[in-house]
Amino acid sequence: MGEKVLEHIQPSEGAVVLDMTFGCGGHSELILKSDPTVKVLALDRDPASHSLAQSLAYKYPDRLVPLHGKFSDLPNLIEPLGYGKGSIDAMLFDCGCSDLQMMDISRGFSHEVDGPLDMRMDGKASDEGLTAYELLYSANEIDLKNIFKVYGMLSAGKKIARALLYLRHTHGEVRTTSDLVAVLDASCDLASHEVRSTFRALRYFVNDELNELSHGILLSEWYLKTGGRLLTISEDQVEDTIIKNHFTGTPSSNFAGLPMRFASFTAPIDGEFVKKTCWSKINKHVLIPEGDRLLSRSRKLRAVVKM
Repeated sequence: MGEKVLEHIQPSEGAVVLDMTFGCGGHSELILKSDPTVKVLALDRDPASHSLAQSLAYKYPDRLVPLHGKFSDLPNLIEPLGYGKGSIDAMLFDCGCSDLQMMDISRGFSHEVDGPLDMRMDGKASDEGLTAYELLYSANEIDLKNIFKVYGMLSAGKKIARALLYLRHTHGEVRTTSDLVAVLDASCDLASHEVRSTFRALRYFVNDELNELSHGILLSEWYLKTGGRLLTISEDQVEDTIIKNHFTGTPSSNFAGLPMRFASFTAPIDGEFVKKTCWSKINKHVLIPEGDRLLSRSRKLRAVVKM
């Protein structure tokens, strides 16, 4: 989606673009190459991605600024640099795992390779929060069911939770990604996309990603200039629903600093939470990646302008 991203951001001379998900740096470098006067602030919570951003900064001195932290850390990271309300020309969110994370078997993000059930976006350097393994051995059946049904949109959420609880009670081990896949195959008879959704649901919960996403979009309202552009690329329907609700002025009633874990992001919300949106759509219809790659079919690009 690189060309589509560049087409919709339209960085002008001297523009400041905030890449909220630096990852491997593909989008940031594409933006930097588009105009020699453009500056990119590159945020990522993953230490490995932050290290890549620091390396790329040597190639683009004074034009790429690496930032290490979560979306909710943004004010503490950019305001000391002089960026306040209405100071950013464009922002980009490309949700999900980067190729760097998926290829690192020690992270446990992929169901296709064997590795420890870690799944922390911050990497092993972070002492905060549970790993996916610790979550599976500390959550009760109701919590596990909600994680899989709400975060993974899995109708088999209760069945998965019970299979994991049964294994726990019989002193079985689910320490690795292969262990988890084996349990899902033996006890739940899930299709490949459902296994992928199970892993994604655990990752969402471990990293509180959906709350961070909602918080990040709220911050974009504050930091973008009037006429500034916001692009989002969602990983699945759950993320896209959160994004769409913000853009239409109907964000989840849980978004305002309240816990979003187990919130129903697709449920109707009370009229009191509907607000006048500051966003105007650039495209009438959502954009999807070209081609038939299975992993790309659920990804959606939305582009809006702050009014």
